[in-house]
Amino acid sequence: MPMWPFGNKDATPVEFPDLFVETVQPTIASIMVFAFADLRRIVRAEPENMTGSNSRKVLDLPMSGRDMIKVCVENLEMIKQKVRTNIYETLSYLLSADFMEAHGNEVTSIDHILIHHCGDDNEPNECVHSIIVNSKMKQITLSFRGSITMQDWLQNAKLVSGDIANPLYDEDDKLNDQPEYFGVHLGFRDYLYDIKDPLLPTIRFSAIQVKMDEVLAFTKESSSSIQESEKSSNEDKKETTQQVPAHDNEAQMGSQQPLHNFQSKANEEIVKLKAMIVSNEVGQEELDNEETEPPKNKIDIILDQVQVLLDANPGYKLYITGHSLGGALALLMSVQASVRFARPGIPVTCVTIANPRVGDSRFRGAVQSLEQKKMLRLLTVHNFLDLVPSMPNRLCRCDFCRPNKFCMPGIIMILKKGSYSITYHSDTNNTRWEEFTGEFQRLLIVIFCFCQMGPSHNYRTYLDRLIAQKDKLTNMYLNDLYREQGIDFDK
Repeated sequence: MPMWPFGNKDATPVEFPDLFVETVQPTIASIMVFAFADLRRIVRAEPENMTGSNSRKVLDLPMSGRDMIKVCVENLEMIKQKVRTNIYETLSYLLSADFMEAHGNEVTSIDHILIHHCGDDNEPNECVHSIIVNSKMKQITLSFRGSITMQDWLQNAKLVSGDIANPLYDEDDKLNDQPEYFGVHLGFRDYLYDIKDPLLPTIRFSAIQVKMDEVLAFTKESSSSIQESEKSSNEDKKETTQQVPAHDNEAQMGSQQPLHNFQSKANEEIVKLKAMIVSNEVGQEELDNEETEPPKNKIDIILDQVQVLLDANPGYKLYITGHSLGGALALLMSVQASVRFARPGIPVTCVTIANPRVGDSRFRGAVQSLEQKKMLRLLTVHNFLDLVPSMPNRLCRCDFCRPNKFCMPGIIMILKKGSYSITYHSDTNNTRWEEFTGEFQRLLIVIFCFCQMGPSHNYRTYLDRLIAQKDKLTNMYLNDLYREQGIDFDK
């Protein structure tokens, strides 16, 4: 449960920047987590080809933002050869003198940034994140990377929901209307909530080897016993010349019984071993006896990293962001982070870019509860012709599917060429037909302009469109948008 009393009037709210900074800065952070993970991969693979004395610092965190920029500039040509074209072009743009002169001090604060974590140790199988501390803005930014690896795409493809425990649920609070569980996208849930123990494969493999040795020992011992029995039987046959009568066939069959028993027993042991391997029973006892700390899932590991940095920097704001898959993970993370880290006057802020839908109506209800209790500010930024924020979706509006459909919570900013619109997604009383026609119309528009799907989802398009609205966004504040919904974060 939350660690502070809601509605504390003695709390002094922190100051938040304008909407331009609060959208462009997370967008840049969600882009840089791509570039930084690629840079670390290059340094690991080809350290001898890196230029400059600072290149090794990429792996030895923490690292200053200025040093990271220096490594990128010194190795720009090599980066061009090793990373995707859109990453290189966007990185070159962010490092350009024109961008730095126009927006650098405002949205990057490069001389005040310290990169503390980059969770890419198991990049092929896990989500990647980075944690940056900005001493000028007094904020900590947790960024999740979007889809790159095959595992990322496999997680995206799990278009069904699975329940997780609702951290706002309290069975002892009779006024608490939060359900015990809410449903979220199964792939996103697995990335953050699955426990991946590095010792588990080794322990299970060793246990399987022991079990296999037991089966082989049994086979060898039984085989030797049968061979000795057959040898003795053959010697007995040589000593007698009397023909065996026909009615003694049962005796011959009886002599084959040991072989039959052996085969049955061996097959039984092999089937039992296979069942134990499939059910992960093999090695569980050995794992339970390991004198190590119990393994943690990804979300707890990241929250512990954030906790250390918040303790070392009291009063700092926490931002969580990401693009596409990264935005979905950021939204899912923000619920747990708000319950753990939000303080009077210092809510957690989540700004997602081009993220798909994450959870069902129960999940959206939990997010709305956090917003109303001034624990979480949520802004999702979408391009008008980007199909990803509309997925996953259920066009069916039957009584079963309607409550379990994927929803988009928070304040939504939809970007178009030269304009934008802002709405707040909450539970509505629309009829099934109104819901269906609204979704279907948007889907038809996207299909009609399918050729624009690639550019519409690209983070560079998002960045360019936000910068194009700078004059308007610098005069707007996220807290003002929430005030229009009856939620005042400034009190």
